Formats: sequence, structure tokens, C-alpha cells
Amino acid sequence: MLERIERLLDINQIQAFLYHHFLKPVSILWQENVANSYSEMIQKVAEYIQSDFRNEQISLEYVADRFEVDPIFLSKEFKRAKQVNFIDYLTNVRIVEAKRQLLETDHQINEIAENLGYNPSYFNRLFKKCTGMTPGQYRKGQS
Repeated sequence: MLERIERLLDINQIQAFLYHHFLKPVSILWQENVANSYSEMIQKVAEYIQSDFRNEQISLEYVADRFEVDPIFLSKEFKRAKQVNFIDYLTNVRIVEAKRQLLETDHQINEIAENLGYNPSYFNRLFKKCTGMTPGQYRKGQS
């Protein structure tokens, strides 16, 4: 490599050579490494949400603190990787579990809401917004 550089007498040629044969490849490798690292972290965050969604304290800030990252950074990376924002992902996980409990258990709707980390009246509104029916209607309609 030094021989090639010595043959290039023009400073612009030397700069171009260094850029194309050193800086650019190193930069690409670094970006790929960082992207893979972020993807792994987001996958771990998604797994954490799926395992701890019943925790009523769970929030973007709570999870960011747990994973020692900035909440804004986590929000942007989560959206980029999962194509859905953090709160919608958490809500979807909880609604899927609510549907399962409504169909497979005899638990009261208020109990299901509280087990999922929701205030019962908020849960009823959210469930209807997400599914188009109340939890009671869903339970009756799917039976």
C-alpha cells in the first residue's frame, strides 16, 4: 500500500486513495456493526416487553432505563427496527393476551385489565379502540 501511495504524487490522489481504500471500507464495517448491535438490543427489548408486559410501570422511559439507553434513542431505533412505535407494540402484546384470557378463562374483565397493568375503564376504551368491540362483546362474540 505504501508503494502505491508513493507513486501518487498529487495530494488529491493520495486523499482519494486513502478515502476509497481505507476510510470508506472501515466506515461501512463500523456502520454494519453498530446496526447489528442496535438490532440485537431492540430484539432484547421486544423479548423483555413480551415477558414483562403485565408490569404496570412498563413504559418507554422504564425500559430505556433498564437497558441503559436514552428514551428518545430507544424510541427511534424501536420504530426503525419493528416498524411500530414502542407503545403500540406494548399495547398489541397486551391486547393479544387480553383476547386469550377473555376466551380461555372465566376471569372478570376488571381482573384481566388489572393483570395486564391497566386501569379497568381505560382498558375497556383501549380494547374497543383496538378491536372494534368491548371486552364483554369480544368474549360473547367469540364463544
